Parts: sequence; C-alpha cells; structure tokens
Amino acid sequence: MGGGHLPPPHRGSRGFLQYQLVVPHDPEHRAIRGVLEEIRSAGIFSFLAVIKEFGDGPHGGLSFPEPGVTLAMDFPHTGRSLLELFERLDRIVLDAGGKLYLGKDARLGRETFRRMYPGWERWKTVRDKWDPDQVFQSDLGRRLGLCGSV
Repeated sequence: MGGGHLPPPHRGSRGFLQYQLVVPHDPEHRAIRGVLEEIRSAGIFSFLAVIKEFGDGPHGGLSFPEPGVTLAMDFPHTGRSLLELFERLDRIVLDAGGKLYLGKDARLGRETFRRMYPGWERWKTVRDKWDPDQVFQSDLGRRLGLCGSV
C-alpha cells in the first residue's frame, strides 16, 4: 500500500490512537474477523472497542457512515509497531471495500485515502468553488491532498 504517514512515537506521555473502520455487510464478517485476527497476531490490544451496524443510505461526499459494520478501537500509542499494524489493517479494510473514519485518523496516507474515498475529487471541486483561495485548511486536508494542487 505504502504512502502512509507514520508519525514518530510521542515522547513522554504517549496517549492513544483510535482506529475506526466501516466495511460493507458480509454474513461471514470476513473483514472484521481478519482485523481482529491481525490484531491478535500482532499482540497489540485495544483497551476499548465499540462495534455497531450502520443502516441503509450512504451520505456521499467524504461522509463516513455507509451501510455495513463499524468497529472502533482505542490503542495505547506504542510507536512504530502500532502504526505498522494499522497499515496492515488498512489493507484488510480496503480489500473489503471499506474505509476509515477521517475525524479520528492521525496517519492515513494519501494513496490509501483516495482508494477508500473515491468521491474525494468531486468533494474537492465543490470545496474549491466555495473556497477558491483555500482559506480553510487543516493538517488532515494537507496530509490527504485536499488542499492545494492535487
């Protein structure tokens, strides 16, 4: 996959990172099982997990909710091993046609984002129309290529 932004581990208090995904409905829950197995194999465990089912009706744009299952997990920031685990989880989520919740993301790479959110160019076109001088920017937008030229 590559292209991920792997921030260095924090000094002192490490805090935590949340990983929240949504994948389309699958009666066998292959993606969810794959994510959980990958986490178990890595030996890095979440201290909080929430699983929910989203109903019908995707919202479009860069909206996160879409029909499927969402799983959110909080992990202590243990450094590179956690970030590498997240990149492996990204591949499972992508292969299942899912995506991550951008509001809680701190490291997703531009290439992976664009595959998870294929409507990003449409969103950027609308944003550029209403904010042609790009007054409104964020670190997330710059990291994912939503600000400036593509």
